[in-house]
Amino acid sequence: VDGIFTDDPRKNPRAKLVKTIGNKNLQRILSSIKSTGRDDVTGEMKGKILSIQKNLRRKEIIISNGLKPGTLLKALGQNPVGTILQFV
Repeated sequence: VDGIFTDDPRKNPRAKLVKTIGNKNLQRILSSIKSTGRDDVTGEMKGKILSIQKNLRRKEIIISNGLKPGTLLKALGQNPVGTILQFV
């Protein structure tokens, strides 16, 4: 996955990549993320975001597609791709 989207980009061509998630937009983003409706022990993407918020404060987390060549180098550089999560 290339980051966190407002909807499944494979099913909805209008789904938008969320560039950053932080304290100010967390609730709006969580309410826009749709559930897949299937059992997922990780709590789906909402569960992952809430876990990051709770356990990894003051750290910058990047969710991006590690299968695409060059993504890791971009994530470590000045122009990361994907979604950046940072909570204070």
